[in-house]
Amino acid sequence: MGPETFHEAQRILATSTRNKSDESLLEMLRAILAKEGKLSMQLIENTHGIASLTTFRARFGSISRAYELAGYVGHDGYAREGRLEEIRNIRRIRAELMNEIVALSDGRVSVEARGLRFRTRLRLHNSRLVSVVACRWFCGYKGVDRWRIKCVRDECRLVILALGSIGRTAPSKIFL
Repeated sequence: MGPETFHEAQRILATSTRNKSDESLLEMLRAILAKEGKLSMQLIENTHGIASLTTFRARFGSISRAYELAGYVGHDGYAREGRLEEIRNIRRIRAELMNEIVALSDGRVSVEARGLRFRTRLRLHNSRLVSVVACRWFCGYKGVDRWRIKCVRDECRLVILALGSIGRTAPSKIFL
């Protein structure tokens, strides 16, 4: 290997995010924050020369934790206090609802686990799939109740929708 090739390989290795400290990764986020006045996953993905979202998740546990360590407190609710606990509560409510449906079905419904990257679904005895979506409440424009629903495109045609509200440990409304 020639010296030019060796030096080029060393330069590439030095710029790898694997070799960057946590503080230098946070500095990347702070630079975006200083320039844009906010942080978002889209800004991170579209900024040349910054580590990937996967790197931030792996190093800091979550994107919101990386935002917090970088000093960002968003007004959009993403990095607000208690958000992680709220997400965990929604996931717990969804899992409990699915387990209750399976328990009441006398073997006609089962849970289809598709790995960590995909949302679990219910499978009916006739092989039909049913998505269960749990979502959180927020106060919308002019004080109107709203719910944030995150559906996966083309996942299923049948959906059970569980609507919650702040401080509730069980869904306040359920729709099919």
